[in-house]
Amino acid sequence: MKLMLAKEIDAKRIRELTVSNNIKRTDKNKIGFIDYPIPSLNEYKRRIKNNPYFFVLKEKDKVIGFNASYTKNKISKFDVVDDVLKHTIKKTGKILFFEQLAIAQHHRKQGLSYKLYFKMINKAKQKGFDKILSILVTKPITNKVSKHTLEKTGFKLLEKYKSKDKLTFAIYLLNLKNKNEN
Repeated sequence: MKLMLAKEIDAKRIRELTVSNNIKRTDKNKIGFIDYPIPSLNEYKRRIKNNPYFFVLKEKDKVIGFNASYTKNKISKFDVVDDVLKHTIKKTGKILFFEQLAIAQHHRKQGLSYKLYFKMINKAKQKGFDKILSILVTKPITNKVSKHTLEKTGFKLLEKYKSKDKLTFAIYLLNLKNKNEN
């Protein structure tokens, strides 16, 4: 298994994983991206291009998982930016925005999400980021696995946000600077 930067050629499989992990608001027994607006193949290619914070896990050259994170500048060039993301990118400081993580169904419960999280966290530290922010839907349903993983990797709840389309989000923060450095 290899953990590496995503390449534009990986976009098709990343999009397939996003589609397979997209769930409806009423799917209370599933985990995934709740009513997530799925980027086009070309949009994923743009998000991947020159992005040192977009990682994939591959097994036999097939993408089995990914972690997508972005700078404010990269987000400003997205085709679609929803209101919760617009609200979140107003935060100050050198911030990396962690948006998505997906693992193929048959590779879950192997600790692979932690590998992707820690790769992203270490890269953000190397590049001098102060914070990482992540957004998680909490109503109508909460992805308890994602919530647990965020909290276990050191993210703390920063605030709740109710979107125009009546979803409630938890915005999580991971401080990368030591308290003594402030």
